[in-house]
Amino acid sequence: MASLATALTATSAVFSNDLTYVPGMAPRSANQSALVAGGMQVLPRENAETLSLWKRMMEQGASPRRLQSGGRDWSP
Repeated sequence: MASLATALTATSAVFSNDLTYVPGMAPRSANQSALVAGGMQVLPRENAETLSLWKRMMEQGASPRRLQSGGRDWSP
């Protein structure tokens, strides 16, 4: 957790203890408590692999595919 705190501080990330739902995104009901372990949300392996691939593509200047939901594009 210390390395996470250091990384967030270094990137000037702002901490919020509240869940923020932007209009048009998933509803509050989509939040699954089954994905939370010890107060932190657990990212399933398949999703972690997809996120890692997406980040590598962005670093290389590639344009990763976007997810479509209801006619709108969403980046992971």
